Amino acid sequence: MRYFAVICTAFVLAFLAGLPDKSMFASLILSTRYRPSWVWAGAAAAFAVHMAMAVTAGRLLALLPHRVTGAVASTPAAAAPWWANTATGVGAATGAWAAVRYAAQPWGTELEVQVTGIPVGTRCQLRVTDAQGQDIAAGGWTITAGSQHAWYPGSVPWPAASLRGFAITAGGQTLVTVPAGKHVPGLWRYPAGSPPGWTTNERGPARERMAPQLREPG
Repeated sequence: MRYFAVICTAFVLAFLAGLPDKSMFASLILSTRYRPSWVWAGAAAAFAVHMAMAVTAGRLLALLPHRVTGAVASTPAAAAPWWANTATGVGAATGAWAAVRYAAQPWGTELEVQVTGIPVGTRCQLRVTDAQGQDIAAGGWTITAGSQHAWYPGSVPWPAASLRGFAITAGGQTLVTVPAGKHVPGLWRYPAGSPPGWTTNERGPARERMAPQLREPG
């Protein structure tokens, strides 16, 4: 009876995936102008060809090595953004440190922020300022014990080129401000005040030991 279960599963999935779709509406419109049996025969033949192509492609994929098909299946639907800009800052009064990385998107700017030196349980908010001095909330999060090196997401509807600065606030108090950074290609070192042993590249910071040649002499 296993074949019956497979048939039922395929029927349910194909039925739900195709309801509604463009082929359904095309058949509906054609049925208003031509004999329904003729339209049904043509649509059924077209659907049968589509399914034959899909099943054949599936069988061909099954012949590939498992590591190839596994890599294809594990590929994320959307690639991580290319973090073209990264900026850091330190709060002189609070000792809090923050790094903000951001990238332009068709709808505005996508951001991520990382902070240290803020007590656990603090409810933080990322605020962004543009060239006109407008201020907007871009995201919020609560510091937890296991989130010391977490990147918190955020977004604004403004172009990346118009951003002038960022601020991490909590309870109406500004913990740290971060001026908007400039794109620096290749590997570069965080400025003074950053946690020791950090490097970054165009795709964003990575927590790793800096190469000796990147350290300042003396």
